[in-house]
Amino acid sequence: MKTRSPELAAVLSFFIPGLGQVYNGENLKAVLFMLGAMAAVVLCEFVFGFFISPMVWVWAVVDAYYSARLINMECRCSGGGPKSRPSLAPDFATLAGERP
Repeated sequence: MKTRSPELAAVLSFFIPGLGQVYNGENLKAVLFMLGAMAAVVLCEFVFGFFISPMVWVWAVVDAYYSARLINMECRCSGGGPKSRPSLAPDFATLAGERP
């Protein structure tokens, strides 16, 4: 898995919600953001669409940024393995001083 630029992912999603997710390789999430943005635009015919549309847009930008950061962290922790996730739990053996 290649590293991604969080800033570029955020900018892409700023212009088109879901495009940053495509850049990150998260195609299902990209489709969902694109459909959500289109649904929000359609709902602008009604009053509540004006509230939903900016929320979907901002969510897509923030998600693209943090997803790219997570992808980069996975690459650093695992040496680029495609399915491994970094552990967020503390390593208690290291904390207890049992390992160097």
